[in-house]
Amino acid sequence: MSRLSTRIDQTPLFQRPILYRVLAGLAVVLSIVLAARLPQQRLMRAPDPWAYKFAIQNLAQGRWTISDQEMSAGRMQTRLQGGQLTQYVLVSPHRWALEKGPGFPLLAIPFQWLGLAHLTNAALVVIAALLLYILIARQYSEPLAAAVMVLFSLAPMSWLALSTVWMDTFASGAVLVIGGSCYGLYLYSINQDRPRAVLAFFAGLMLGWSVLVRLSNLPIALLCGLHLLWHTWRRPHTRSTLRGLLTFLVGMALALSALIIYNQTVFGNPLSVGYAYSLYRITFAFGPVMGKPNVPVVALDPVVGAKLIVDNLTRIIQPWLIGFPLLLLAVPGWFVYRQRRSSAGVRFSPILSRWLLLGWLLAVLVPYVSFLWMGELLAQSANRELRFFEVDRYFFAWIFPMLVLASAMLARLPRWAALSFMAVYTVGAVWLYTRLL
Repeated sequence: MSRLSTRIDQTPLFQRPILYRVLAGLAVVLSIVLAARLPQQRLMRAPDPWAYKFAIQNLAQGRWTISDQEMSAGRMQTRLQGGQLTQYVLVSPHRWALEKGPGFPLLAIPFQWLGLAHLTNAALVVIAALLLYILIARQYSEPLAAAVMVLFSLAPMSWLALSTVWMDTFASGAVLVIGGSCYGLYLYSINQDRPRAVLAFFAGLMLGWSVLVRLSNLPIALLCGLHLLWHTWRRPHTRSTLRGLLTFLVGMALALSALIIYNQTVFGNPLSVGYAYSLYRITFAFGPVMGKPNVPVVALDPVVGAKLIVDNLTRIIQPWLIGFPLLLLAVPGWFVYRQRRSSAGVRFSPILSRWLLLGWLLAVLVPYVSFLWMGELLAQSANRELRFFEVDRYFFAWIFPMLVLASAMLARLPRWAALSFMAVYTVGAVWLYTRLL
């Protein structure tokens, strides 16, 4: 026993896993502290936080819809606090409901019962960071996992989204980080010939729940489901792998069933959405047009739609680089995220397919660059106040594949280059934070 303790004591500090676990934990705590210190008054100027806050209070009391009188009282209370309540919509005579997806308010209900609804995002970041750390440590090493925690925690969009405690922005990405990490860990367990069905269940559940948070996450959930079907089909069909596929589908079905039940209860139609009742027209370059019920729909001309997409793509790079500077690692990371041999000759295979990650990124990018409202947001200067946040909040759902690809690039860089990038990244994030205070 004494020899063992002596050997442990002589282990160099930088080879001890506990060091990197502590560093990762400190990075997460720092992001929570940074988020808590941002002035909430500036973050509550948009109507979205007021709608979510009102919805959390109502759903926690079992009020899925509210009456005209309750809506009038809510508007008055919101106005007295300096906000506006415009994202509750009339779904039938004398019945009002939340225009947005119910996923984030439903997650916040237990915290609301405890009087701690403002800590919902903090709970999500802890769970997401823990699972992501385990995934990166399994694929690479604990030092690299700690570096990814710094990338995650200090990304400007991370602590800004984390600070918007009454919006779905952080949940739209964090729930996917949880689901994606569980999915990656399940694939890792398959590769180790020890499939963990519980990981498959929670992967399906959280990927499905991300659709409740934001309906635009549906393609991501379906993409992961199709990937698992393909992954299971190309391997030997053992009882454990088939059980994992079934539990994944059960988890996703439970989440999507919750959405169907909510839609049926609130709108009287399992396939209806709150945006269909919006007072504003929601238009895409090529795709559905929602909102303004009983008003004739006029779709965009194809030429106009194509020009909208090109204009959005040319103007969106600046807000992306401000909110997601890890793009500088993620883009080249896609090209190096492939099977290779280590210096010791050991064959290395990534856990997640780079084509799955690319599909995930495109599933987030395509709808929003074709969003008509995005063009109006991009007409404003991205480096003034929180303008970049107003654009980047729609893209926070791609934080998971960006972190995975960034980790691949960090793993390929020489140590001095990786440390230099992390130092510049940290200093830049702190500098931007001080500007926003």
